[in-house]
Amino acid sequence: MNKSIFRPVALAVLVLLAAAGWKLFFPHPEKVIRRRLTELAKLASFGPKEGQLAKAVNAQKAADYFTEDAEIVVDLTGYGSMKINGRNDLFQALLAARTQLSMVEVQFLDMNVVLDPNKQGAVVDLTAKGRVPGDRDIQVMELKVSLKLVDRKWLIRRVETVKTLSRYHPGPPPQSVPLRFAVYD
Repeated sequence: MNKSIFRPVALAVLVLLAAAGWKLFFPHPEKVIRRRLTELAKLASFGPKEGQLAKAVNAQKAADYFTEDAEIVVDLTGYGSMKINGRNDLFQALLAARTQLSMVEVQFLDMNVVLDPNKQGAVVDLTAKGRVPGDRDIQVMELKVSLKLVDRKWLIRRVETVKTLSRYHPGPPPQSVPLRFAVYD
């Protein structure tokens, strides 16, 4: 009688362990992308106690999250538009920021990941929140991040600012048109 209960329970435990192992070693691409973007935000953030060597190493680690031909086009409130082409230019920009600023805090919030049908590419819409010393206001912007799968790693190939209603200023409003009503008897 004990053997008849033991086998199904052992089989169920084995199936659960196999499923947990599969999820651990082969996570869903959406989960991997979210984790990589969260890691990138941590790498882009730094404090005043970061040493010179650590600045260079962390700037390089952050740049390694991008493809060689990456393109970044963002509008920073109070700083204007910024365009960076390629991983090397990105590394130089990250290193310059780490050298010129005492600290930066970056967070990526509200990540909405959409995978391509072939699961070789993805687009992530997210809210980037950043703080720079000297600015009383927190920088908040909507970003569209395009990624592609390269050698089993999700790398960023394009980042662009999404024009939201708060950032979009379309010019003068259209002329008002009088409304006419028809009355039927």
